[in-house]
Amino acid sequence: INECPDYRTAGPNSCYFDKKHTSLWAIYNITIKANNKMGSNISEPQYVDVTYIVQPDPPVNLSLEVKKQVDGKPYLLLQWYPPPLADVKSGWLTLEYKLRLKPEEGDEWETIFVGQQTQYKLFSLNPGKKYIAQVHCKPDHGEWSEWSSESYIQIPSGNPESLHQHFKHQISVKFQKIMAEKTAAKFRAQT
Repeated sequence: INECPDYRTAGPNSCYFDKKHTSLWAIYNITIKANNKMGSNISEPQYVDVTYIVQPDPPVNLSLEVKKQVDGKPYLLLQWYPPPLADVKSGWLTLEYKLRLKPEEGDEWETIFVGQQTQYKLFSLNPGKKYIAQVHCKPDHGEWSEWSSESYIQIPSGNPESLHQHFKHQISVKFQKIMAEKTAAKFRAQT
């Protein structure tokens, strides 16, 4: 039997267990003992598996990029990373993701369940619109995280010249980044 490690963090009449005092894959038997002038009483035990009540942090670094298909039509590539504290590489934790997307001036979000992948291609775009996107995640046995911070992207208008200029600019920016990286690598090698 262990005493509650922290009666303050979660507020009055509560007990808070941080990750030093909990472990996945363990079932906890929680009982409450109350004492007052009339005597004492113990609650019925509550069995808790931390795996089923954990809410992870939201995914990070959601990026949005307009890409061009072989036939020239644009699509939106959304990519993100799992929360930094989620140990998904070891395989002990599996996360599922949902995206939500809407035009900037829209009221309703379109929600898309994407499973375990950390990228998604969206093909139904409205040219000339600015979109907002967010992503959240949950362990296979647990709660959904909060939504990530919002990411924005302007979809180029549908006229061919505008799309050509957009992709020409994207290629130019990527080329500049590659050249800057090569120059920096050469400089580091010389020093």
